[in-house]
Amino acid sequence: MEDWQGHHVFSECHSFRLEPESDWYRLRLGEYQGNAGDSMSWHNNKAFTTLDKDKDAYSGNCAHFQKGAGGTTCVPTPT
Repeated sequence: MEDWQGHHVFSECHSFRLEPESDWYRLRLGEYQGNAGDSMSWHNNKAFTTLDKDKDAYSGNCAHFQKGAGGTTCVPTPT
């Protein structure tokens, strides 16, 4: 990737997998390599939240705040 100042960085994950519905579509990530910053490891081994299944650590339902699938973590934005 290249930012607006011309700095080049890269990010590589050696594997990326979603588990089946029976495991709440849990995200499984392999080893990270790169210099772009690892923003995905926080989500590793966490289940996805949907409107009808609240599986994240947030006290509310992330899917409700995100207007759909809430992913693995949630930080509601002010409305």
